[in-house]
Amino acid sequence: MAKTTYRAFQTVGDGRLELVERPIAPPAPGMVRVAVEACGVCHTDVLTVE
Repeated sequence: MAKTTYRAFQTVGDGRLELVERPIAPPAPGMVRVAVEACGVCHTDVLTVE
């Protein structure tokens, strides 16, 4: 069964992140969808949120 949603973190202000669930949009013509199994967060990403 194909997944119809994905989970992501978004900034919600004052240095906080919130886990949200969003619908998966079909790829546009000539594009592909890539499944991400893991993701890192570097120090500069943290500074951007703050």
